[in-house]
Amino acid sequence: MHSRIIELTDEEHPEDEWMCFFDIPEWFYGSIADYAIESEDRDADLNSLRESLEGTAVLEGNKLTFSENAAIRYFSGMHKAFLQQLDELKFVSLEEFAGITGNFGAKMHLLDSLYNDEFDFYIYHNDSFMTMDEWIRYADLTHPFFVGRTFDYHY
Repeated sequence: MHSRIIELTDEEHPEDEWMCFFDIPEWFYGSIADYAIESEDRDADLNSLRESLEGTAVLEGNKLTFSENAAIRYFSGMHKAFLQQLDELKFVSLEEFAGITGNFGAKMHLLDSLYNDEFDFYIYHNDSFMTMDEWIRYADLTHPFFVGRTFDYHY
């Protein structure tokens, strides 16, 4: 399966100053991705980003502007699904928890991915590299960002 790495900057930069392949940290390979390459279709990547942030941010050209309460809007559906998954976990038997029956690991993986999806978009911003979920939690979304280079990664 494939996903994307998106470079975001606080100011618009010329293309020759965008991130390069070597800015992707070594830990990313093996633990998350088999490989990453510069994307061949940046426009498609921007459309995917636009869709992923629908109702949360507006992408005009390379300029990404978040709406008021963007983090609340972004996480509202995930939060609801997270709470539903927690409710299901209340009824896990000891046998399932111990791995004797059922598939408890898959349920925990779903819970983890609802909080922080490690196989979705990654953001490279100010020399930091993190999932989009992490980035939205910790970034100052009150000012616009500019999209630089995009990469395709396989996991």
